[in-house]
Amino acid sequence: MWGNNVQDQHWWTASGDWVETPNTDRGGFSGVQRVDMPDGSGYFIKRQRSYLFRSVRYPGGRPTLLREFRNFRRFADLDLRTPDAVYFDMRRRGGQWEAILVTRALEGYVSLREALVSKRWSAERRRSVIDAVLDTVLKLHRTGLKHGHLYPKEIFINDDHGLPQVALLDLELSRRCLTAGQAAASDLKRFLKGMFEIGLTRLEYRHVLDRYAHAHIALPARVMEQGERYFSHGEPDMQLCAPVE
Repeated sequence: MWGNNVQDQHWWTASGDWVETPNTDRGGFSGVQRVDMPDGSGYFIKRQRSYLFRSVRYPGGRPTLLREFRNFRRFADLDLRTPDAVYFDMRRRGGQWEAILVTRALEGYVSLREALVSKRWSAERRRSVIDAVLDTVLKLHRTGLKHGHLYPKEIFINDDHGLPQVALLDLELSRRCLTAGQAAASDLKRFLKGMFEIGLTRLEYRHVLDRYAHAHIALPARVMEQGERYFSHGEPDMQLCAPVE
């Protein structure tokens, strides 16, 4: 998987459509391309140039994709589903760091955000999906790890048959926290914000809090207050947000 295989060097020159406009903040470049192979398989290539993190180990900086690649390995060790990372490499050219990370497309999956906005599931199936998501993030938080960018658009669901399967994307900001509560608070702030925007109900919100209470993970008051502030304006319009029965 590390970029020392000459046969895999073609990923540097492979080309595809940009998934969204590349980020050029901080004087660097970071973007993702979708590449489809003749056999029908799809891949995503995340490319970076001069997009660095610094640490005691790397005071001069290294590509942030190095952190994401290591997080893919860490999540795999925890048996947490992610896209398959098939290739990573980094190099210096013209005095600048460049890096690529190639992942296999998640075929048969849909983002949690897209599915809820389109009312993909019945009320019963929706509850099963939310519980499956909570099973996954609780498993992560119990270890003291936070995802770092846990919005519904980064959570993907395969609901073809049986129990919903959950995969997590965008691992670049995943970090270890001092406690499970700190990891959970950081992620739930983003997760709940995104879920409120697409119609999380008061009952579903309470269920999230109850799952963490039963897992003995203490959440700070600001997580509780986040819901109270939201619901102080009234329940979501269920004609807009509720799934079709």
